[in-house]
Amino acid sequence: MNYKLAENNVGWNPGINGSFFEFGFTRETAYPISIFGSLELGAAGVSNNLSLVAGVDRFYSAGKGNIEITPGIHVIQGFALFRPNALYMWGLEEENFIAYRFDSGSALGIVLGFRFYAFPGYSDYSSVYRFLDLTMGVRYRFK
Repeated sequence: MNYKLAENNVGWNPGINGSFFEFGFTRETAYPISIFGSLELGAAGVSNNLSLVAGVDRFYSAGKGNIEITPGIHVIQGFALFRPNALYMWGLEEENFIAYRFDSGSALGIVLGFRFYAFPGYSDYSSVYRFLDLTMGVRYRFK
């Protein structure tokens, strides 16, 4: 028997406030629910940042074709890479992965969603330290 532990994915999300590059995984728990996790490096709002993203996704198949839709709710935890000290950042996002699934099981698609994130420590420097962003991106999921 072949048990697959997780599917890996890589993506690029150029949002209105910045851009993120992510590398992550999806682990099916109880079909159609899966756990999502990724490491992101990007620039958003007030700084460059490094963050971990974790959440829950739900898979939908659009009929008998190869189109799939996977919405998810994720929590973001990370650090804004300020000097001399990094500042804590957090956020929440809702995203939708709309993809074409190849016969191999891999998928290529777009990511659309909303993301709220905040840099609480940055409030000492500016009144602008929270952001609501529209995320748009491209993701390839390896099978």
